[in-house]
Formats: sequence, structure tokens, C-alpha cells
Amino acid sequence: MYSRFYNEVYGKQSATLTGRHKFTVGDPFYALANVTYNVTFNRLSNGGYKATYKITDIYDFDWGNYENISVGFGNNYCMAMQKLGLIKPFNISIIYNG
Repeated sequence: MYSRFYNEVYGKQSATLTGRHKFTVGDPFYALANVTYNVTFNRLSNGGYKATYKITDIYDFDWGNYENISVGFGNNYCMAMQKLGLIKPFNISIIYNG
């Protein structure tokens, strides 16, 4: 992100960076996994930037092979329940102003 900031944002009054990111470990992997993001930068009077981050994802379950058998069982059970319509996927949107 740092190099993209300097190549695509630095020196401009405002700009937005967009992309996708895949988490591979820890809580973000289990809760979010594949997210879409956009970060909007607006230049401040002191030369710095204010950033607004928006991360979106769909909370759903896909069949997976997990190293942790408990996590794998829980995930794959939820995927089966989702296939039966007992669990419904839902949209996640996280916005942070910094």
C-alpha cells in the first residue's frame, strides 16, 4: 500500500486506491478471508492526508481443508447448513476514518 500511495496519491488533492486482499492466518482469515477495499485520501491544509478506509466482504461458508480439525468441522458443518438454507450469507462493510 505504501508504494501505491506514493505512485498514485502523493501530491494530489484526493485519490482512491482500490483492490482485493486475501487473509491467510488468524481471526481475519476466519472472519473475512477475501475482502475488497478502497481507501480515499484527501489532502489536508498542512500537506498531510486524511484517509477513509472501506472494507467489504460477504460472510459465508465455503468447503475447506483446515489444519485445525475443530475449525474444519465447524466451517464445513456451517457450509452444509448454508446449502440447506439454514444459514444465510450476509454483507459486511467496515468503514474507518483516520
